[in-house]
Amino acid sequence: MNREIQQRFILFYVLIFCSMCSLGQTIAKPFISEDIFQTRFFIENKGQFNAFDQGKCKVKYAVDNNGDHVYFNPNGVVWNINKIVMDSMDNDDDKEHGGATEEDQEKRTVLEDNISMNWLGANPNCTIESEGKSKHYFTYGEAQYSSYGYERITYRNLYPAIDVVYTIPEKGGIKYTIMLHKGADLGKVRFTYAGSDVLIRQEDDRLIIQNDIRD
Repeated sequence: MNREIQQRFILFYVLIFCSMCSLGQTIAKPFISEDIFQTRFFIENKGQFNAFDQGKCKVKYAVDNNGDHVYFNPNGVVWNINKIVMDSMDNDDDKEHGGATEEDQEKRTVLEDNISMNWLGANPNCTIESEGKSKHYFTYGEAQYSSYGYERITYRNLYPAIDVVYTIPEKGGIKYTIMLHKGADLGKVRFTYAGSDVLIRQEDDRLIIQNDIRD
């Protein structure tokens, strides 16, 4: 009788263990970024991007696009672009002592600049809406900065009866679409580019924005 009871207890615990394993398989995985370069989402700003605020224009969303950081505020967009330059070093003292190490021969310099695209005469109080929430969040050190990403953001009533929708194409970059509603006046839509040593030229149907770091 005791052996039968023991067998029942063993069977009971085996069933509980199997049930727990099955339950564990249905529990959602922790939110971990599957997009290590974060190129396909507009990431909500919870304070981690505040350094790129422009006065009263606070950053609402940001994109990490192939190493360039793009920040969206109610007034427009700011690109933070950078380039790493390796400078070779030729030191006679190093040659006398058998030559410098590879690390000594190269000095890394980071060139950085900001280029902004601002909507002129636009509604400073336009509503920015987001759609297509990511299934994971992005981490920025402290837990308070963990933020979800979104596939598109829309500036509602940026101009009277005019919305602007931002998306991220698969090939990269940032795309915006101007949505005209009844009564819209497209002539009101104007924008300007600004930054240090910025030159603008037209190439076919494109505007090429040039500066010292790159186009």
